[in-house]
Amino acid sequence: MKKVLLGALAAVAMVACSKDDVVEMNRVNDQISYGAVVNSATRAANVFCNNHKPGSFTVSAEHDGKLYFENDVITVANDGTCSSTATRYWPNSGDVTFYAQVNYPMTYTAGSVPTFDNFVVETTVANQKDLMYAVQKQGKSNDPVALNFRHALSQVVFAAKNASEGKLYVEVSGVEVHNVANTSTYTFPAKATVNKVGEHNGGANTINYTDGTWGSWATATGSADYAVSFAAQEVTATAAPLTYVTDESDFANAMLLMPQGATTAWNPENEAAVPATNGTYLLIDCCIYNVAGASFDASADVALWGAQGAHKKLAVPASFAWEQGKKYIYTLVFGKGNGGYDPEPDDDEPEAVLVPISYTITVDDFVVVNAGEIEVE
Repeated sequence: MKKVLLGALAAVAMVACSKDDVVEMNRVNDQISYGAVVNSATRAANVFCNNHKPGSFTVSAEHDGKLYFENDVITVANDGTCSSTATRYWPNSGDVTFYAQVNYPMTYTAGSVPTFDNFVVETTVANQKDLMYAVQKQGKSNDPVALNFRHALSQVVFAAKNASEGKLYVEVSGVEVHNVANTSTYTFPAKATVNKVGEHNGGANTINYTDGTWGSWATATGSADYAVSFAAQEVTATAAPLTYVTDESDFANAMLLMPQGATTAWNPENEAAVPATNGTYLLIDCCIYNVAGASFDASADVALWGAQGAHKKLAVPASFAWEQGKKYIYTLVFGKGNGGYDPEPDDDEPEAVLVPISYTITVDDFVVVNAGEIEVE
């Protein structure tokens, strides 16, 4: 029997985000190697895509309905080579089913698919970690065990634009999401997660949740708030990112949140002040000025909400619906609608921040005056 070793000499297949070139390193005859592919959805060091793979992952496996090994830690070095906590060998025949995870222990019993039990999304965005999983089935082979990791959470980011540039001056320095569910249990798929998605690795940009290669969340429960802050940023007529960068080099302020069905937006008529409990909403740290002249003048223009250097929170009702493995970009549009609400009104009545000036007109009739007679010769 040929023995195939999984250990310190294991190789890794590195797949670039921009294309599907495969580079094999330290290939040693029939040794098993892992090839890890991650779909795009990046944020700082805790979120991964295929050009920023995790430094390690944990893998368990079964063969013929029996546990084959459990919770082996595979470490991925900077050069792509792998090392393992244990030496493993292929069985003579039949497939081995591999289950891998990143960032959360899976509950696993041979003969059933693993779960992430009672996962709770971290409330501090900077500490959130990308919850990922992979499934593969393979028999004895010289080829790497290709693990395509999927994102179990949703990524939520924000952009902004000013629909009344020239009439309004707007700055934003923070965004908060309130009253969204944060707890659930995830069940792995039964099929291998082989079909890649995401624009960074050559895969399709759509997801087929019914093909059996995606797991599923139980109905989400709980309630949590998530906040990010950043340097004050002027909002212009062109939509621009607030909590992400377009080249995906820094996603420190991108939120990783629990997938969930459509939420009910907060209704300020029912509960004017926040923190509110009757629905989901945003709080936006911002300042808004009326622009009187040709350009903004902080010393002369009137502040409608907050001020430069002293931003105030603006409450905006919002409904959300998120699916796993997707990044949602919400664009905050200033200069349309009522501008949101004062989160702490003086009374129980909701107070709109931007009340548009409207006009109605009447016209005086000319008043008839008998000015007397003028004689004409």
